[in-house]
Amino acid sequence: MRLLLSDSVVGQIASTCSFTGDLALDSEKVLQEIIAFGHSPLTRKDVTAVLMKLGHENPSTEQCFVIGDSIRRWCKSSPCGKKGMWVFKGEAPVPLPTLMTETGTQVAAPRLKKNQQKSPRETTGATALWFQDQIKAGLDRKVANQLRHKFPQEPFEELLAETRLWFMTWSKNGTCDSYLEKGKPPTIPILTIWVKGKIVHRLYKEGQDALSRHLKGVRTQGEITQRSVTGKDFIVEDALRSDPSAPKAIWVGGKEEGDLHREFVSHEEPLFQELDKEEIDLIRDVIKIRRQDAGEKLTRVLDHMIEGRSREETALLEGESELRISNLCQKVRDDLRQAPVILEVALRVLQAISQEPFSSKEDIEEEVHKAPEEIKVALDLLRLRGLVKEKGSNSFLVTREGRTCVQSESLL
Repeated sequence: MRLLLSDSVVGQIASTCSFTGDLALDSEKVLQEIIAFGHSPLTRKDVTAVLMKLGHENPSTEQCFVIGDSIRRWCKSSPCGKKGMWVFKGEAPVPLPTLMTETGTQVAAPRLKKNQQKSPRETTGATALWFQDQIKAGLDRKVANQLRHKFPQEPFEELLAETRLWFMTWSKNGTCDSYLEKGKPPTIPILTIWVKGKIVHRLYKEGQDALSRHLKGVRTQGEITQRSVTGKDFIVEDALRSDPSAPKAIWVGGKEEGDLHREFVSHEEPLFQELDKEEIDLIRDVIKIRRQDAGEKLTRVLDHMIEGRSREETALLEGESELRISNLCQKVRDDLRQAPVILEVALRVLQAISQEPFSSKEDIEEEVHKAPEEIKVALDLLRLRGLVKEKGSNSFLVTREGRTCVQSESLL
């Protein structure tokens, strides 16, 4: 996002606002004045510029979320489709609840945090009574039986247990009260869709857990989406092997459902044998960024592995013990496995900077929704490859080479 207001307009709007010291309340007042001034569309940087003119400091990442919440209360995304652009909804929102401090100043009431317990929802109990009667008639088994066709790999008992769990949750929350009041109770197909959505969400969450990934072969939503695009997926069959040097059996999937065949990968077989020179150069850069203290040595080990040298030969050439070389080879393999994730984040960061030039790290974190550590690695990689350049102390621009990568949607 970029600043759209001129310095004179920023000062003019700031002169009409009173400074309370509370960021949420001041953000609301600034938005009200910007909208009254007729400035549209607006960006978060516009609001931030006026707030800083009032006396607030440059907002941190957490404070940016407070400003963003205020913008979403007053505005909606701009129809132009550009990210970070907002237009007035047409009507002012309900005023923020406030509290009076001991010193007599007014501040915004604390917001309910994401993991904070919400107050119990009022319910008539109709949902609980309805589920109680329907379960006696076998509704839970009917829904679980429908789910069995959609999740053939899941045991029926687990599907039944999960169905009952959500029936209990919905009974407690009164989820179906409004439907029952209208005389339109949810049907078996509707309940099946609801529970299916909960199961799919659980499986995607399990895809982030290392043990579940190995034992069940589950994958994250992004990896499943990637398979639908590329037509390939690698699902580990023998997740836990007693002999680490034994060959690993994997299922290689094709585009058609059920089109799987087994392949064995030797423990010594290099994972990069199908990569071309450009891809290997990209892997070298990933290693240099991840292992800054030992990047040069690890890239030399990578070259030895590409040449097919044994660990004994590599140890002699590098003047290290075989055990040390084994550890370095494992680090190279780890970097190679992490490379697709790093490259995906780096491409998203590059696209975000391309859409919003002079973005700060905080802007990029808010746009890409990744941890600061991942953003730092991605930015370091992009700068090393000359795809972005830093302007000032905390803003970034895409280079000509970077724009080419954005257009091709690849860092190569």
